Amino acid sequence: MFFAETNQLPSLGGTIADLIEEKKGEGTGVMPRPVISETDSLCYLEDVLKALSFIHSKGIVHRDIKGQNVLLTEDFLHAKLADFGSAERRSAKVSPSIDIWKTGCLCLEMLNGERSPLIGIFERGVQRQNSCKPEDQIPLNAMPVTKDLVGLCLGTNTADLDHPLPSATEVLKRSRAFPVKEFLKQFSKASIP
Repeated sequence: MFFAETNQLPSLGGTIADLIEEKKGEGTGVMPRPVISETDSLCYLEDVLKALSFIHSKGIVHRDIKGQNVLLTEDFLHAKLADFGSAERRSAKVSPSIDIWKTGCLCLEMLNGERSPLIGIFERGVQRQNSCKPEDQIPLNAMPVTKDLVGLCLGTNTADLDHPLPSATEVLKRSRAFPVKEFLKQFSKASIP
């Protein structure tokens, strides 16, 4: 990370990868799942998707979405996309879909506490709908909205199998998790008997 290498992180709370390691170290030997709560993960994903929507509108593809490249604010309420060293201009060979795929993998990383083995499948050209089973990586107690979001980003939702991955803007519009503040209001109302 370009900020971390120059030790200029005074107002930041580290990275998502740092937070995962911290959470894993708090345990009693058994790693809790999700490692980062689903609500926090959804908040961070919303920020990442907004950043992707912006850079994609400018013709830039990040290409390296992962916990190490997502900075957290000091209060741990927001995420900032960092390290554009692998970024490229959008072209016939460089599609924004790679960022959406890796955002789905980032969600799995936050929930499971480790980088998803799915992260490299997209780049190797393996057919995503036949080669991955993200449902096997999602914690059993995950909310349906989280499962749907991962399916949307990885293109494994039944309705999306024959279509390209949605854009970041489309994910923000189509997922019931966003905007997170509205989802949390509805979720808390539904939880109260």
